[in-house]
Amino acid sequence: MRLDFSPHFLRSYHKAPEHIQRAFDKQALRLLENLRHPPLRAKKYDEGQDLWQGRVTGAWRFYFKIAGDTYQLEEIKARTQSKRRRAVLRFLQRRCDDHRIQNPPD
Repeated sequence: MRLDFSPHFLRSYHKAPEHIQRAFDKQALRLLENLRHPPLRAKKYDEGQDLWQGRVTGAWRFYFKIAGDTYQLEEIKARTQSKRRRAVLRFLQRRCDDHRIQNPPD
């Protein structure tokens, strides 16, 4: 297997923070070794477009297609939180704030 980088991927990669670039480089080597390597958590992301997703870090993902013996890297980006997750986090933050107001430190 080999890697092929789209122009869009390369632009996104160069805009990413340096520690994300290093983490991706490590994950790219794992991808070449074994698509099912546990830290990659590679999975089919979009069946219709034959697009796969791999994990860079907890907050960053990369997207690729498989064509023959080539991984065509399409995108690397920070993962966005769902509306539900953002709502839950706001709720928990308000609860913590309320608790601090009702129970001030001694």
